[in-house]
Amino acid sequence: MATWGLTAHIASPFSALETASTPEGLRVRECPTCGGRWVRSDDYWRWRAHATEPWPTATDDAGFSTHEPEPTAFRFCPEDNYLLTRYQVGPPHSFSIDQCRSCSGIWLDAGEWEALMRGGLAIKLRSILSQAWQDEIRAAPSAESDEERWRGQLALADLERITEIKAWLDRHPKRNHLYAYLRSKDTGH
Repeated sequence: MATWGLTAHIASPFSALETASTPEGLRVRECPTCGGRWVRSDDYWRWRAHATEPWPTATDDAGFSTHEPEPTAFRFCPEDNYLLTRYQVGPPHSFSIDQCRSCSGIWLDAGEWEALMRGGLAIKLRSILSQAWQDEIRAAPSAESDEERWRGQLALADLERITEIKAWLDRHPKRNHLYAYLRSKDTGH
């Protein structure tokens, strides 16, 4: 069972973390026990301002999943001992990033920085930590379950045909009129 980074460091936060750098030149504090990394906000933005590599797109990485479930225990900032807030990275990745709302530092478990780099997301941490990103992740399972319900209600041929019609309607220059027409016929107006 892996040790969970920061819980072991609450009493003396930075004394247990060792200064290191990623191959890309990001300065981090690394846990010698679990391999997790603490990234100070100013170190990230300094790295981000000077990062010049061509970035892969999110589709270049098949995703990263730790073999252990995400910890459910509370995590605390090694700098100021504030409770960290968990943010989901989202598909195809199954892990989350923890951020301190006080100092904006970020905790990454072992392998997560590398997955963010491969997926082109290392330069998008501000977006991942945004409410809009998190809302989109929460909405995705709902959209999938809606699609499953439709599959249960409609024959496959009907579902394929209505999908084609919807795509045609969505591209049509008078789509609003066409949708209004369909709604008016449905309600008898």
